[in-house]
Amino acid sequence: MNKKKQESDKVYFPPGEYLGDIMLDDYAEKLGISVEEYGDLLAGDLAVDCDLTERLEKLTDISADTWLNLQKRYDDRKREKGFGSSGR
Repeated sequence: MNKKKQESDKVYFPPGEYLGDIMLDDYAEKLGISVEEYGDLLAGDLAVDCDLTERLEKLTDISADTWLNLQKRYDDRKREKGFGSSGR
């Protein structure tokens, strides 16, 4: 199987899934978003943007560039599968 085929067959998930649903209220407050928006982030319905990545970096010690790259890879895989990109 060629490398491109292997890449497209990999499972993809939204960057917010790395956070899990632990401390829902606490993480939402620290990120400056509502609990509903935090749920959307976990589900992939709220895209990680530059502003949010800076807050995520401070909260998780994972670089903003990493969060942006995760979002780009997630959006690319969704497009490949015919699902479009993340909202908002």
